[in-house]
Amino acid sequence: ASILEGPEFSEGHMIVPSNRVGEIIGSQGSILKTIEKEFEVRLNVPKDVPKGIHGNVVPTKVGINGHKTKVKAAKECIKSIIQYRHHDSTHPGVVHSEMAIDEQYYKSIIGTGGSEIKQIQNNFKVNVIIPDSTTATIMKELEMPQDLLVVGAQEQVTRAGDYIQKIV
Repeated sequence: ASILEGPEFSEGHMIVPSNRVGEIIGSQGSILKTIEKEFEVRLNVPKDVPKGIHGNVVPTKVGINGHKTKVKAAKECIKSIIQYRHHDSTHPGVVHSEMAIDEQYYKSIIGTGGSEIKQIQNNFKVNVIIPDSTTATIMKELEMPQDLLVVGAQEQVTRAGDYIQKIV
C-alpha cells in the first residue's frame, strides 16, 4: 500500500523559520531525501521560501504526508534540525551543546570581523551558532528556546565549549 492512502494516512505540517528551510533540504536535497526515506513520508517544501520585509525571517509551512506515526517522528526530526541543526537520522555522530551565555558576551565570541568565531570553528571543527534576533520571535512561538549552540563531534564540542567558557 502507498504511504499516501489508507485510514492511518496523515497530512501534517510544521512551521519552520524561513532561514532554516535550507537546513531541512540540505545540499542537493540530501537531508530532505534522508528524512523521506528514513521516516517513509513525503515532504512538501515551498519552492520559493517567503522573505519578510527587510529580509526578516517569516514562518514557512512545510507539509509532511504519510502514516500518522511516521509523520509524528518526521516532525520530531525536523524540530531537532530547526532547533539544534542536526538529528541522529540525518547527521549521525553529531551532537550539540547548549550554552546559556549572556548576550553581552557574544561580541567576544564573534571577535573583530568574525575572527574569533572562525578560529573556534576551524580549530575545533565545530559550528558555533549564536542566536539571532531575526529568528528569536518565531523560535519562541514554536516553543524552541535558543541558546548559543556548539555542534559537531562529541570531543570537539566539549573542547570548543570549554574554550568559549574561558573567553566569557
